[in-house]
Amino acid sequence: RPAPRINAGLPQAASRRQRSELVANLQWLCRLFLETREQLFAAHEGTELEANCDGLREELDAVRFRRLLEESLTSPEAASTPKSLMRFLRGFGRRALYGRCRSPYGRRAYTQFEQACVCKEGSSRSFVHGAVPRVLQLLDRLIDEGRRGGIDDCADDGGEDPWAESCQRD
Repeated sequence: RPAPRINAGLPQAASRRQRSELVANLQWLCRLFLETREQLFAAHEGTELEANCDGLREELDAVRFRRLLEESLTSPEAASTPKSLMRFLRGFGRRALYGRCRSPYGRRAYTQFEQACVCKEGSSRSFVHGAVPRVLQLLDRLIDEGRRGGIDDCADDGGEDPWAESCQRD
């Protein structure tokens, strides 16, 4: 499949270099995504939560993730934060916090998620380059904390679930 076109007006060498940087960045983000997803599987393996992984490979599909990244990177320069990519990452966050979304811990994690999604430029490209790696690192940390246990305030308190409510706003 051909590489995404970026800045068609650039000289050929600069355009080629930019395309190779784009491809390398996409590969790195996809690798980071896959490592985080596999960590989620490993965290649930052999536990009562293992049944919750049914359909997870399809829901958190690496090809879909890459397509969302490519769409965001090839969108016009003035395009805002991509809603479809945000929904995808938010869904990953809900899976990483399974059973802890309606807790003080889950609400704090959502605040951290929102902070990780902030971009200075506000464009879809800056979101992919800046926010996506931060979000994946946050999810990696949340999965690791969940696996280690010992989180004091992760019990469901019946309060709001900002992860679900933010999905309904989109």
